[in-house]
Order: sequence, then C-alpha cells, then structure tokens
Amino acid sequence: MCRLNLAEGRFLSPLPAKSPGINACGISSVHGLFGCAGDDGILECFDLRKRTSIGTLNAAAAAGAVSFCLALFSMHWL
Repeated sequence: MCRLNLAEGRFLSPLPAKSPGINACGISSVHGLFGCAGDDGILECFDLRKRTSIGTLNAAAAAGAVSFCLALFSMHWL
C-alpha cells in the first residue's frame, strides 16, 4: 500500500499488504493501529511505529461467506 506525506509532498516507503486490493482503511483512536479491509475479506492491522503488519483476520470467513461458498461448490459436484 503506497503512503504519501502531504506536508512534505513525497512518497514514503509502502506497507506490504497481503490483500490484492484495499477497499477501506482507518486509524484507531484507541491504540493507533492502522487497519485495512481487503478485496478478499481480510482485515489486516499495521503498527505504524514499526511499519509492519501485526496480524490479519479473515472477516469473510468469520461472517460465514467462505463456508457458504464452499457448500455451494461441493453441492455443484454432487
């Protein structure tokens, strides 16, 4: 994910996100983590002090989307 410093007008080093595309992002006011929601249903959080990913959460699977798709796929081949 590309980062831009608007005050200095230059690009910063990118954050390597695991998702192929990012749909939404935001910074938590509680702990300062930067969260990114990806095209593939993965929520990835970054610690901007270290500029590294601290973890991912498969939000689509937690909502049942992946199991539903697998059920449809398996039913198709029966």
